[in-house]
Amino acid sequence: MTTRTLRPTDREDIAQRLLRSSAKASYDPLTEITSHVQYSYTEIADECRHSVMFARFITKMGAPYYQLDPVSRFLGRVFKATSNGPLTFSAALFVEELLDQMQREAMTDEQVEPLTRAVARLHVTEEARHMRYAREELIRDWPRRGAVTRAYSRIMLALAAARAADNLVSPDCYARVGLDPKQARRAARRNPHWRASKIWFARQAVETFSAAGLLCGTAMYIWRRAGLIEPTGSAGAAVGSGRPGVSHDA
Repeated sequence: MTTRTLRPTDREDIAQRLLRSSAKASYDPLTEITSHVQYSYTEIADECRHSVMFARFITKMGAPYYQLDPVSRFLGRVFKATSNGPLTFSAALFVEELLDQMQREAMTDEQVEPLTRAVARLHVTEEARHMRYAREELIRDWPRRGAVTRAYSRIMLALAAARAADNLVSPDCYARVGLDPKQARRAARRNPHWRASKIWFARQAVETFSAAGLLCGTAMYIWRRAGLIEPTGSAGAAVGSGRPGVSHDA
């Protein structure tokens, strides 16, 4: 058996050959991919950077990482496996709108730690594009869906929103400051300041979903039960009214 000796090609020569080949066979994604597809990739890249940003922020602050409970993790997998276009975009829009409202409050509050305000400001700026994208895709796709898909999507969105809102504060946070997690969580759920704040945070998403036809029947009941919409006949402020006073207490 003859052993072939490998010899490197001149660096400039091989580079020129590869450049000519690239010029013939490559394409420019900025000109040869329809724009809405480009943006979907851009948003994925943005979200990856946000995950890194928040991870580094948590590390910098010396805060622990609280994992989701097993039930929420399982339900997340179920949602991923059974979701459709409108449901995916509406769920993403809800979470982003909720966090956006919270972070807009944080980034303008002089009492909030400066790094926290800076991270909130950056996230608010970039998520504005993401929310517009999700909102447009939702209202474009929703009218094309049949009655069964719409009914399923309404219920699943309501359940996902309720679970997401309930997980805004990890019970482990209470334990870290010496409180009983179960008792503290029950107290928070009954706290009128927290309930009013959740309605305020969710108001933009609720307005969009109401106009699109995602809030009715059983779904509306779940939203109210989750404390994301003012209860029927309540004397409190209606969705879309002035901002309620938010307590800085637990």
